Amino acid sequence: VRLVLDVQTHDRYGRLLAYVWVGRVFVNAWLVEQGYAQVMTVPPNVRYAPSLLELQRKARSSRRGLWREPKFQSL
Repeated sequence: VRLVLDVQTHDRYGRLLAYVWVGRVFVNAWLVEQGYAQVMTVPPNVRYAPSLLELQRKARSSRRGLWREPKFQSL
């Protein structure tokens, strides 16, 4: 596991801000692409923002993960 930092290392609440790589897999991008995560940018840390937002747009239009239609069961 490799953490890649951007301009600021922590947000105003003290949380570590990092991009996560496992081998050659960019975990942040994979989660967004599958619809399992929503993009949140914390300026000035915007290194991957355009590509992550595009992956989110595609996941949303494909109705993956978070963007899937809810399945309601009748009572």
